[in-house]
Amino acid sequence: MEEQVISLTMEHMPAGTLAIREDGGLVHLHARCRDGGEGLYRAQLYGDEGMFDMGTLLPDGEGGLFLRRSCEKSLLKRAGALPVRRARAVLSFPFESGGAPGSAWRAEAEPARLTSDTVLREYLAAPGAAEGALVRRQGRVTLLALPFGGEEFPLIALFCLARVGRLRGRRCAVFAFDDGGAPVLPPKDFV
Repeated sequence: MEEQVISLTMEHMPAGTLAIREDGGLVHLHARCRDGGEGLYRAQLYGDEGMFDMGTLLPDGEGGLFLRRSCEKSLLKRAGALPVRRARAVLSFPFESGGAPGSAWRAEAEPARLTSDTVLREYLAAPGAAEGALVRRQGRVTLLALPFGGEEFPLIALFCLARVGRLRGRRCAVFAFDDGGAPVLPPKDFV
C-alpha cells in the first residue's frame, strides 16, 4: 500500500511528519519532528475513536527527533487510532532544574479528571478543548494551564478565577483546583 504522510504537531504548531504504511497485517510508522528542547517527547496518534501512544521520540543526531515502529493493524484498531487522523508530539518528561519533586509542568491528556464540576468536566472533555494542557501540583492545589491565543478564552465559566501568564513561551490561562476538584484562585507565583 502507498505511504500516507500527515502533519505531526507540537503544542498546536506543525513540527514534523508521520509516515504511515500498511503492509498486510502490519502498520509501519515513522515519526520525525523538531526537538522542542524542553525534555522527553512521546509521539501519539489519534483516530476517530481513540489514541495510540507510539513511544518516546529519540534524538536523530541532527537536532531533531524520530521514532520508527511497526505494530499489528489490530492493535491500532483496538485503540481506536486507525485510520490515523492526526499525530502530535507531547512533552512527557520536562528537563527542569531547581524545582521540588513533582513541581514541573507536565502534559495532561485528560484534564477533566481534575474537577468535580460536571459543566467543567464536559467542557474539558470536548475534543480539542484542552489540547496542549499542562498540569502541576503546587502546595495544596493542582494547577491547570490552558494555552490560548486571540481565540476564545478557555474555561470562560472560570474567567474570574484565572491568572494569565506565559509558560514555555505561550500565553496560558491558569486555573487551580483543590483536592476535592473545586475551582479556587491560583497562586500568583504559578510559573
